[in-house]
Amino acid sequence: MVSKFDEYKTILIVTTLSATAHWRNIYLKFNFFGKEILIINYDRLQKLFYFDESKYKAKAKTRKTKNKRMSHNGLAPIFDLVIWDESHKMRNNTSMRSKLGLKIQVNAKFNLYLSATAGQNPLELSYLAPLLAKITGQKVSSMNEFEKWCRDMDLGVYKGDYGNWMWDGNDKSIKK
Repeated sequence: MVSKFDEYKTILIVTTLSATAHWRNIYLKFNFFGKEILIINYDRLQKLFYFDESKYKAKAKTRKTKNKRMSHNGLAPIFDLVIWDESHKMRNNTSMRSKLGLKIQVNAKFNLYLSATAGQNPLELSYLAPLLAKITGQKVSSMNEFEKWCRDMDLGVYKGDYGNWMWDGNDKSIKK
């Protein structure tokens, strides 16, 4: 299917490590001539970002600090098409993986989400934030904006103890 779309020249496929070989076989089996394809797993997303450490006076002393700066200030690459295989892997909206994924999604011309796992609450659908917001005529480019969008849509989202986002799961929210 993807090989037939001529308008997509640069394609990123983000998948689990165990499915990487399967995607490589698909790439070899079908004609992807004239397309640049990158297959990467979720744990390697940060390798795609450009981050200029010289802009920051204090160098990151730990990997966690560097990763946090990367997710906030890193520049995402631009792809024509991004395929998110097992897209529910980005359901934790506080993880670096999800924050980096959202930046890539916003820059892509088209995103294709593949998952057989349903979300248990609206906050687990943060990887669909750009799509959900576009349907309602809004734009979401950060997790804070997505959380605000959930509140604006009256989805029963609130700040819980210790600053964590919670979902009340009442009948009105479930129906909506």
